[in-house]
Amino acid sequence: MGSERADTLFEGMTVPGFDADARRALEQDVDSVLKDPRTVESNSTLLLRGVGIEPSLETILSYITGMITGRVHAIYRTKYNRELNRDEARELIDLLRRRAWEIRQAFIAARIEK
Repeated sequence: MGSERADTLFEGMTVPGFDADARRALEQDVDSVLKDPRTVESNSTLLLRGVGIEPSLETILSYITGMITGRVHAIYRTKYNRELNRDEARELIDLLRRRAWEIRQAFIAARIEK
């Protein structure tokens, strides 16, 4: 059974779950990628090659999900002056797992359409 204690930022202030602004940012970022996957993949490939990495599809997906994750972490640091707690991190992983599959499928479809 999990802990019944709420996560506290400081005395009297609790965080009830994954932040709505962070969720919205994640969803917006993924939706933005899905609007033009060919351009996003091309730009990511160019950037990664520019730093000496010859990217595969997995590398590009890792890069993009890392950028999205970084934005979520920045929201938490700015808004709450802390990192995500365990439950929030699990929620982030669950959201990314679902949405990364959509990005993968969009990239594969864009490659087939070439």
